[in-house]
Amino acid sequence: MQIRELLHVHYAQAKRIRLVMDNLNMDTIASLYEAFLPSEVLSLAKRLEIHYISKHDSSANIAEIELSALTLQCLTRS
Repeated sequence: MQIRELLHVHYAQAKRIRLVMDNLNMDTIASLYEAFLPSEVLSLAKRLEIHYISKHDSSANIAEIELSALTLQCLTRS
């Protein structure tokens, strides 16, 4: 559902969207068929370009840790 929102709401004017994803869950374009009708998958897939980072990419791990820390700090504010 987030893919649809990215493509139709946030980046409606973009011809192509590049997603950078980790290799841990191995999501592919084919996994869109589990969430959407085949006719919609084709239109979504044409606009997606998925790039996978290596499992041991330290810069991605650092960024993920930082985002996690920021999320926890923001969610605990009153």
